[in-house]
Amino acid sequence: MLEAKVSKLGPYQIQRQLGSGGMGEVFLARDPRLNRQVAIKCLKNDSPQELKQRLSTEAEILAQLDSENIVKIFDVFEQDERLYLVMEYVDGKTLTEWLKQNQPDLQKILDISQQILKALQVAHHAGIIHRDLKADNILVARGGQIKLTDFGIAKSLNSVYTDYTMAGRVTGSYAAMSPEQALRKALDQRTDFFSFGLLLYRMLTAQHAFGDGASPALVEGTSAVGVEGTSAVGVEGTSAVIVEDSNPIKIIDRIIHDKPTPITRYRPDCPIKLRKLILQLLEKSPARRPPNAQAIMDALADCTTTETNDYGRGLAEQTTKEWRKPQSMGHAGRLIVSGAFIFLIVITYVVFRPSAKLPALLIEPIQMQSSTLEKQELALLNMAIHTSLNELAIDSNRYEVVENRDWLPLDAQSDRAYAVDADQVLKTMAHCSEYNCELTFKLISTQNSRLIQTSTINLLSDNLLAFKQNLMQSTNEILPTASKSRNANLISSQIYQQFLEIELKVKQSGTSAALLAEAKMLVEQAPFFVPGYLSYSRLCLNYFWDTLNKTHLGECEASLNQALKLDENHYQLAIAYFELMLAKGDFVEAKTWLSKLQKKYSGNSRVLVAEAEWYFEQGETNKALSLIDKAIASRENWMVLLKKARFLWQTNELPAALETLKRLLDRVPGNFTALRMKATIHSYLGEFSQAAADFQLLLDHNQMNSALLNDLGTNLIYSGQYSKAIAVLEQAYELDKNDPYVSLNLADSLSLNNQPERAKFWYEKTLELSKNSRQDFRLHAINAQAHAQLNNIAEAIHAIQQFQKLNSNEAESAYYSALVYTLIGDKHSAKVNRERAIELGISPSWFQLSWFETSSVDTDNSTE
Repeated sequence: MLEAKVSKLGPYQIQRQLGSGGMGEVFLARDPRLNRQVAIKCLKNDSPQELKQRLSTEAEILAQLDSENIVKIFDVFEQDERLYLVMEYVDGKTLTEWLKQNQPDLQKILDISQQILKALQVAHHAGIIHRDLKADNILVARGGQIKLTDFGIAKSLNSVYTDYTMAGRVTGSYAAMSPEQALRKALDQRTDFFSFGLLLYRMLTAQHAFGDGASPALVEGTSAVGVEGTSAVGVEGTSAVIVEDSNPIKIIDRIIHDKPTPITRYRPDCPIKLRKLILQLLEKSPARRPPNAQAIMDALADCTTTETNDYGRGLAEQTTKEWRKPQSMGHAGRLIVSGAFIFLIVITYVVFRPSAKLPALLIEPIQMQSSTLEKQELALLNMAIHTSLNELAIDSNRYEVVENRDWLPLDAQSDRAYAVDADQVLKTMAHCSEYNCELTFKLISTQNSRLIQTSTINLLSDNLLAFKQNLMQSTNEILPTASKSRNANLISSQIYQQFLEIELKVKQSGTSAALLAEAKMLVEQAPFFVPGYLSYSRLCLNYFWDTLNKTHLGECEASLNQALKLDENHYQLAIAYFELMLAKGDFVEAKTWLSKLQKKYSGNSRVLVAEAEWYFEQGETNKALSLIDKAIASRENWMVLLKKARFLWQTNELPAALETLKRLLDRVPGNFTALRMKATIHSYLGEFSQAAADFQLLLDHNQMNSALLNDLGTNLIYSGQYSKAIAVLEQAYELDKNDPYVSLNLADSLSLNNQPERAKFWYEKTLELSKNSRQDFRLHAINAQAHAQLNNIAEAIHAIQQFQKLNSNEAESAYYSALVYTLIGDKHSAKVNRERAIELGISPSWFQLSWFETSSVDTDNSTE
């Protein structure tokens, strides 16, 4: 065991221990040279020689494998006669732990399986068999990506069959090995397919295929070679495996001699094709198993459609969150109980089914008029009216209140209603003097512009809190609800005005740390005021998504917990808590709150979107998009369309994303977020003129800022409009003189416009601006380009190599490498990287710059 005082191994700074077993340890460390976290794996001092050889073998094997689904190795070194493996740090859980905390449906299980098979395919193509495929040797990263690890007992198919074990001992984990592995026969890749069959069976049933039906027990995982698990690269805690029986003789005997327990014993709803595949995988003879990973992937792809309509319900009943003992009653008894239960469900659904979907209500911006009130006074009254009406509409349980954004570039009421697909619109006109306001409400149907209801009231306006209380008591004709005064006497006038001022500041200038502190102080001063908690939670989440700073999320969670004690059934609080759990990455708790929302607000489009968000964060893109489409079919709200476009963009479905944005912009012409996304996608596709036009439109309708100008300038460069690009980028520099991205683009535009001396000045300026900003790895690409343009070849090569090491986006890395190698005259490297970039999806249009024309790279796509 490492001495507690050890804080450094080689060049790596030890941060903490991640896992420990009887023989090995895993530590989280930081590589200060590349500013990244790594996992360091080592054996304990008294480990036998065969285990040291095993660790060395693992290093050699991992170095041969390159797959996004296999943990990468970065370094191997010795110190104090101990061998250390420096590996990719995976922030996530073992599949064993993940299965205990999640309830995967069939599609998710198939997705996990496909990723595991992709890893095996890469290993097998390299001549490597894993020989210890089990849930503890598979990591699930936070984004849902699967990583195969622990190749310590892996074997080369091309090597003489030798095991680094003591004589007579079997290599592998008892509960995960094939019959031929248990019998110490010659092995090929099909031994991994048997283990994969066991794993797939377990994911579907939470049982072992050769178990006796007893409840699985979680024990310290001892493999056949006697090494307690240390495979958890980046996963805290001692490695563990699930076995049905601690007696290895019984387990091996069943694997060698018995047939697998029919999966229908635990999963009567398992699709027929999937049952057949599992039986093929668990054949005793390797010759009867699928020949390669691709064959299994193809078979799994054919299992995506199930032969039963009840698969989803069955999977929900057979959860892997708790490893429960199967029912001991016979099939007939279970069938009778199930039939009666289904009958009760049907009756309950008919009697208590929620009514048809609620009409969507849009609360229009308040039309304020006054000849006596100051602008700030009028703005506070406006906010008081709007927040009160919104609160009343939600409390009424008669409407699905759609979000209104005053900043939408729409003037006509019909346009705003169309943007959010509203069924009804509440229009409010307020004529206010120093002491009172006359409010006229009109509830209008959007289908035929029919006036549904109208009402006029007069309220004193000299005290904002009293104004709110009277307003909420006087709108019964328009918004009848049973909870008019929920917050009426719980706060002071001063607190309520502070609340309105915070809401007004958010509307006028967005989220900030200062506003977040104000909102936190307000809920501390008014612990019974629910709107205050909602305001604070929105600010917390907006601040997180703006900055990705999680500092405030814990305090926000405590605040929402307090609010839910006041009103556990509050719709907006439940939505806020769900979104907070997603932001924290606590998907289990997020799922709990999602289930509550689904139970109470079935069919609500916002709840459908929430469900889609949950699945997307889990990496289940198809399921997320299906739910988004369902929400759109229910209500084609522009914000739901934006969510779909973002999902498609993030999964590289760019034409589909553009089509969705087109639908969105039909509803909300000029929407900033949609236009910027559209422009960025056009740019990525190499459609630079269209992208430039979109960025120009954004600048025409929004406040001038450096980032938008830089985006416009970039697309002008690539569309060959160098003079325009220079003018735009000079404007951008005036707005932000510390941005190396702007200075590099300005230098490029000058260089391409045949102004070499001016270009040289700006390339040198770029290096000056980026030298103290190493936190952003993309600055290595900027430095590489600037050095290449200044003919600093060694520096350019070093910088682009650093960029390649740190950048996980292979397409981006290949493009900038091609550009830099072209500039320094390395034609071969330029060609290789260009071909790689295009293969990975970079448009050939990105290679139209005249710099590329001078290289020997294929110039079919260069400018004339």
